[in-house]
Amino acid sequence: MSKLMRIATVIGLAVISCGFGYLERGPQAVSDAIARFGPPIAIAHIDGEKIYYWQAEQFGHVCKIWGVARHDIIVNWGYQSCAY
Repeated sequence: MSKLMRIATVIGLAVISCGFGYLERGPQAVSDAIARFGPPIAIAHIDGEKIYYWQAEQFGHVCKIWGVARHDIIVNWGYQSCAY
C-alpha cells in the first residue's frame, strides 16, 4: 500500500474512532468546541484566523485535533497527530 493511501486510511480511521460525526453538520461555534473538548491546549494566529488545538482521548488513544475559526465559527477541522 502506498504511503499516501496509508495516511488517508489512518485519518479515516481516526475520524470514525474519535467520534467526530458532528463535523458533517457544518461549522460550530468555538464555545461549542470548548464545551465538548475543554479549553484548548494552544492557539495560533494565521492570516487573521485563529487555530485552536485540543487533545481528545478516545478508546485509550490520544488525538491532537485542530479547528480553524473565523469570527468565532470553526470553518475547518483536522488532525495534527493521533497516537495509535
